[in-house]
Amino acid sequence: MENEKINELLSEIISQYAGKLGASAAKGVAKKLPFFSAEASLSVPNAYNKCIAAANICGELLDTDTENQMLIVLIQSGFGNMNPALLAAKIWENTVYIKAIAKEGLIKQHTAEKALHMFASAILEENGTEIKPPCHVSKKVL
Repeated sequence: MENEKINELLSEIISQYAGKLGASAAKGVAKKLPFFSAEASLSVPNAYNKCIAAANICGELLDTDTENQMLIVLIQSGFGNMNPALLAAKIWENTVYIKAIAKEGLIKQHTAEKALHMFASAILEENGTEIKPPCHVSKKVL
């Protein structure tokens, strides 16, 4: 998914929390906020099916590609689960490569990190493991 589509989708979802009078202003401001991302990889058996199950537990499955073993999930995260994050998962053999992207304002909610941790925890709980995945966080600005 390209940056413009990600920006539009996240901005639209953020604006839904502003109410009718402030929705267009909130969307305009949200489009200018920087992206933050978090990445991790996990090794689990039957990874694709576990990712589908985790996506249905954590959020809304937006897109799947069974041939290339990829999926995109919208997860409500951050403070009070009011900030959306887009999470992409790519499965290669029994390893899941995960990247979460979210917009952050002045007060950092660590939305991408929390979404990634929520998704990874759901995968690991399905596997009977309670290990916190290593997480690399980087700031990305459009």
